[in-house]
Amino acid sequence: MGKKKVISKEELKEIGEKIFSEKGYFLTKVSDIVKKAGVSQGTFYLNYDSKKELFLDILKDFNNSIIKVLDDNSLKNLNPKEALVLSQKLLFSFFMENKRTTSLIYREGYVEKDFSDILENIHKILTDRRSNYLKDVFGDKISSEEREIISYMLGGILRSIFIYYENKNPEKRAYEEKIEQVIGSFIECLNKT
Repeated sequence: MGKKKVISKEELKEIGEKIFSEKGYFLTKVSDIVKKAGVSQGTFYLNYDSKKELFLDILKDFNNSIIKVLDDNSLKNLNPKEALVLSQKLLFSFFMENKRTTSLIYREGYVEKDFSDILENIHKILTDRRSNYLKDVFGDKISSEEREIISYMLGGILRSIFIYYENKNPEKRAYEEKIEQVIGSFIECLNKT
């Protein structure tokens, strides 16, 4: 009998995330994950009760990481417009640095109620942050409803740019400049209305 392989929960999660992104949530089996990890199914079940629990763990990590990005200290001493643009650049950089998970979430994130609850929380956090920046930039010039709609539009812009760049592997500087240009132009258009 061979020596049993020891694997951390984090390593198992990373392998699971990779396989989910390749095969999709529904087509991934626990046996696929343990085979890639080189461990027994028992090892998997010592760490997770189910594949769903593993996927939820991946989503929760993604959620927590987004909060850290949005709480970046470099945003605190900027004027609201600069903070809005930089926050979106930081967020987009996070998405590009975590392409596999971002793509997985865009593709598979809403397949189960528990998953969509976490993603709705992420959307709420992003929308609230963007809306607060917009309020600081425009004051009462735009209503709270308009700020919320514009916040969703900004999220859609980022998602579209992510999809555009997802398989192109651009240099970080190139996509950061594009985000700054697009978000800056969007804000300037709002200023003119």
